Amino acid sequence: MVPGSLIIHAFLRLHGVLAYPGNPVQAENFRFKHFVSPGAYQYEMTKNDQVIRCRLFDKSRVLVTGLLSYES
Repeated sequence: MVPGSLIIHAFLRLHGVLAYPGNPVQAENFRFKHFVSPGAYQYEMTKNDQVIRCRLFDKSRVLVTGLLSYES
């Protein structure tokens, strides 16, 4: 199984592409709905104001959800 901290870290690294570098980021409300085995998965990150919604899924099944928030 992949530790949740590694999944959050992956979203934080991807966040660097979407947000302004140097802004403090906070990971909030991450929910791990199913176990995640090592492998390739689809993900989605949508930016809305100062929040980025993160989802990790396998086909149509949502595995992980969470928020990254930052101050502009």
